[in-house]
Amino acid sequence: MSASEDSPAAAARAYPLWIFWILQLFLKAFFFFENLIIFFSFSLFRLVIDTLKPLDPQRKCFRLVGGILVERTVTEVLPTLEKNHESVRPAYFPN
Repeated sequence: MSASEDSPAAAARAYPLWIFWILQLFLKAFFFFENLIIFFSFSLFRLVIDTLKPLDPQRKCFRLVGGILVERTVTEVLPTLEKNHESVRPAYFPN
């Protein structure tokens, strides 16, 4: 091995390719999991709506509003859930 191969400049030329490759893999994984989370949250909207529809409209249910658990009725919660579900759909699932 020569002295030029052990120099810090030679090492600096070799690392950026590895760093770029690892960063690229990290970003791909990040965007994949972000889309996966969006998909499952969209599916959860549908699951909750389908669960609440057959229930008695005056039945008590709970909802998180700004981090606070609030007691409401199915009649109050269902239209809000459907509105939120429809507003998320065009943003993440265009036709």
